[in-house]
Amino acid sequence: MHIESKQVVGFQLCSNDTSDCATYTFSWGISAIQEWYKLHYMNIMAQVPLEKKINMSYSAEELLVTCFFDGVSCDARSGENAALSASKDWQL
Repeated sequence: MHIESKQVVGFQLCSNDTSDCATYTFSWGISAIQEWYKLHYMNIMAQVPLEKKINMSYSAEELLVTCFFDGVSCDARSGENAALSASKDWQL
């Protein structure tokens, strides 16, 4: 019997003392890269003072980090219909 192996790509983020880690795995390399950059962006922006972010015209309402519909990541390029858009579970 042939068992198909599922290849995944991912990364692991740990606290400074490596006592607390989160592992992220993806079946598509592009998704892994996009998530990696999102996490780095959030880390950088978390270090910018609020007043400076306001001066840069950033607001929490404008920053959409992830979107999931039925547990599957949304993709603005997928051409999904507007009916689905109304029922998405948006997450920051």
